[in-house]
Amino acid sequence: MASPSKTSPNQEPRWRRLPEDRPRQILSAALEVFGERGLSAARLDDIAKRAGLSKGTIYLYFPNKEELFRAMVRDIVVSKIERREEEIQSMTGSATDALIQFMRGHWAFIRSPQFAPLFRLIHAEIHHFPDLARFYAEEVVARGHRLIAGIVERGIASGEFRSVEPLAAARMLTAPFVMHGLWCTHREAFTSVAGSLYSIKTGFIDPESGFGLLVSVQMLITAALGGAGTLFGPLVGALILVPLQAATNTWFGGGGSGLTYILYGGIIVALARFEPGGLYEFWHRVSSRWRARHAA
Repeated sequence: MASPSKTSPNQEPRWRRLPEDRPRQILSAALEVFGERGLSAARLDDIAKRAGLSKGTIYLYFPNKEELFRAMVRDIVVSKIERREEEIQSMTGSATDALIQFMRGHWAFIRSPQFAPLFRLIHAEIHHFPDLARFYAEEVVARGHRLIAGIVERGIASGEFRSVEPLAAARMLTAPFVMHGLWCTHREAFTSVAGSLYSIKTGFIDPESGFGLLVSVQMLITAALGGAGTLFGPLVGALILVPLQAATNTWFGGGGSGLTYILYGGIIVALARFEPGGLYEFWHRVSSRWRARHAA
C-alpha cells in the first residue's frame, strides 16, 4: 500500500486552496503553458494540469482559450496600466517626474519574468487571432501610448518639454525600452542576428572573414572611435571607419594586410592618449564651449 504523499507545512496542496484563489492559479498556469507551447498549440487540458485543477474547473471561470488569454493580459498588463493612470492623475509634481516614474515602472515590467513569454506570444502568434490582436492593440498598446502622451502634453503646456507630437513621442519612448529589455535578457539572439547580417554583407563565410581577429577588433574600435556607451557613438564610428577601411583595402590591397592592423592600432593609441570618450564626446565638449562663448 502506497504511503500518503507528504506536503510541506508551508505549502498547501493546490486542491485545498480557497475557490477565490483558483482564477489566479489558472492565469499563472496559462502564462506558463502559453509561453512554452504557444497560443495555438496550448490546450486547456495542459493548463488545468499545470494549475492542479480539472478542465471543468477552468470552464467555470473562462468559457474558452481566447477569453482566458484576454483575462491573462488584463491581469498582467492592463491592471498595471490602470494603476499607473490613477497614480499619474493623482500626482501634483512636474510632468518630468511623472514621466520618469512611469518609465521606471515600465522598465521594471519589461525586466519581469512575465514579459518575455507574453512578448513572444504577441509578436509570434497573435496575428493569427484577429479579435485578440484588436483587443491587445486597444487595451494595451493604444491605452499605454495615450497615458504617456497625456504626460507629454502636460509637460509641453508647462514648458518642461518642447513642442512635439505626443503620440509619436510615446511610441519613440516605449520602443527602445522594449528592445533594450530584450537585449538584456537575450543578448545571444542579437549577436547571432548581427553575425548573420555580416555574413550576408560579405557574401560568404570562412574562418577569417567571419571569425577572424580583425572582425572583433573592428567592432570594438567602431564603438570606441565614435563614443562607447553613447547612442550615436557607434554610428559616428562606422561613418568614419568603414570608408577608411574601404580606402585602405583599395589602395593597399585586402583587409587582411598588416597596414589595416597598423591603422587600427594607431586609432587605439590616439583614443587612449587624447580622447578616451571618443569623437562624440569630443564634439559635445567643443559644441558646449562654443555655445557658452557665444552666449556670453
